[in-house]
Amino acid sequence: KNISERPFESDDRSEFGHWEGDLIVGKRGGGHECLLTLAERKGRFYYSVKIPDKQMSSVIEALDKLESKLGHENFKKIFKSITFDNGTEFRDFIGLETSINKIDKRTEVYYANPYHSWERGTNERCNRMMRKYFPKGTDFSKVSDKDIHIALCKINHTVRKKLNYETAMDQIKKLENSISTIFEKFNMINCFIAN
Repeated sequence: KNISERPFESDDRSEFGHWEGDLIVGKRGGGHECLLTLAERKGRFYYSVKIPDKQMSSVIEALDKLESKLGHENFKKIFKSITFDNGTEFRDFIGLETSINKIDKRTEVYYANPYHSWERGTNERCNRMMRKYFPKGTDFSKVSDKDIHIALCKINHTVRKKLNYETAMDQIKKLENSISTIFEKFNMINCFIAN
């Protein structure tokens, strides 16, 4: 589905749970580890996980692991939709949308128009923030999950003008309790104390 079919609540950022996704590629070449990144449009919460390569199967496996970690119903509450670019790694929309139980749908997938990166501007902005910690050419095989987690904590606890000088974590704490408690599984609520 094209981005033009996305729910109005996603476009106007009035509803939590609409995300934008992308990859951050490290070393040049197709067989290297990279980061799958997801940015929530309303609260600007940013999440990233390392995947082994740019293959469709690796992206789907990462979403499967995230769904397994959160639980199917929690995943559906948090990830109402995800908008990707037109890269081949995101082409299997059925695999991206289908739950790990292979029966239910876990999310709705939309695609930005080709060469319109600004249509996923939240994700692009967050990826630029992540590049401060992992510049172009970074060999992600040498980057630990803890290093990625620390960078995510810093990004999600950064005060932003777009959020009325609050942080993405401040936005999460304002959500209804049934949703905000799910975010405890991301370990970012008190991450500076923990790290």
